[in-house]
Amino acid sequence: MRTHVEIFGDLLDRSIEQIAAVAADARDFDAARISRLADIWDNNTLPCRGGRGRGCAGWRSAALAGRG
Repeated sequence: MRTHVEIFGDLLDRSIEQIAAVAADARDFDAARISRLADIWDNNTLPCRGGRGRGCAGWRSAALAGRG
């Protein structure tokens, strides 16, 4: 069974991939879409991080080590 940290990491990875795809071509650059994707994380990760007591790098390494 996957941990919450692993699921969280996958969601973050998906957002980063979406931002990269939107930003890949300057002719089709969608700043509003990038802003919405980034704001989701900016507005929602601080309470989550505070609850875990460690930064995002700690979450990711814990997930990869199976300690999430």
